[in-house]
Amino acid sequence: MGKYTSIDRPEDHFTTMTYTGDGSTSRALVNGGENNLKPDILWIKKQTAAASYYWGTSSWRTDAGDISAHLYFETDQNGARVYDTTSGKSFDTDGFTIGQNAGVNTNADKYIAWQFKMQGGSLTTNSDGDVNTSIQVNSDAKISSGTYVGNGTADTSFGHGLGLKPDWLFIRSYSRSEDGKVYMKGAETANGGMQTLNEQAVPNDSNNLMYSQPTSSVFSTGAALEVNQNNGKLVFWAMSNVQGFSKCGSFCGNGTADDGPFIYLGFTPSFVMIKRTDSTNDWIIHSYKLGTNAGSGNNIGNLFNQNDCTLKANTNAQASSYGEIDMLSNGFKVRLGGAAENAANGKYAYLAIAIHPMVTSGGVPACAV
Repeated sequence: MGKYTSIDRPEDHFTTMTYTGDGSTSRALVNGGENNLKPDILWIKKQTAAASYYWGTSSWRTDAGDISAHLYFETDQNGARVYDTTSGKSFDTDGFTIGQNAGVNTNADKYIAWQFKMQGGSLTTNSDGDVNTSIQVNSDAKISSGTYVGNGTADTSFGHGLGLKPDWLFIRSYSRSEDGKVYMKGAETANGGMQTLNEQAVPNDSNNLMYSQPTSSVFSTGAALEVNQNNGKLVFWAMSNVQGFSKCGSFCGNGTADDGPFIYLGFTPSFVMIKRTDSTNDWIIHSYKLGTNAGSGNNIGNLFNQNDCTLKANTNAQASSYGEIDMLSNGFKVRLGGAAENAANGKYAYLAIAIHPMVTSGGVPACAV
């Protein structure tokens, strides 16, 4: 019998930090513990007030060829890539350094930072597709990120380096102002299907975006400017489902507030993002460290299994009770009956990432969180 999972410590590949801002011009934040995770994707959101998301990666370079946390997108908007020395400052050996920008470090405000590890910004050329990509890959957790230059031609393929079909794929231009486009398992269409991370829209089946379903080596796009502008510069982030670590999938709502659907994951989730696919609605983010509102604000930890302090990926709104799930040892259960997460017969896709597997590689059941 094979191993249940190959990843006993999800925090070695993905970790979440919460912190309170201090307004300083240079603040180093350390993950701590044993993981020593240097983020290659860093996604930060203020919780206690409206502010745009910061999304930076070690996969792109400045004009001088340097890795820079000064470069970032505001993922809830479709604006141009920003260069700002007061936001992200560096990706560090065990965390990251930020400046005094209000989006990442206002005094006394609370923040959450999701961090994904790959190869520390060390890039290789992938020639699996029609056009070469410059990528870094976490082969254990099946996470990759990279850049490519578009050619404006429909049915052009680009290598992602995962070795498995991606279940999550984010693409965004960084040479012009464009929406961030997402393909995810659970929201597939005949041509692949893409949603917009900064909008409520349903999946778009146009083969001008995704030309076809991704394969184990490449994803293929149409000629749309958002994914394949001629001579345009684009960045992507891809993930494949890994047993005990990550899962994209779908579920059908039942409209029942107290007894919504249970979604089996095979792990205790640290992060769950849910998007309705048959009707327009928000991208709802649950994170274990956001916990509950409990009538007194957010980031106070989970009340039993309850997780009802949430964010919307498509807006800059502060954390609030936009949805409610129970985070369990083997998955999550939807509790509210609202349209965003549990309308009767509503169709939903999700991305979930573990805080720990249900069973370790040695066959040891994990303790409940």
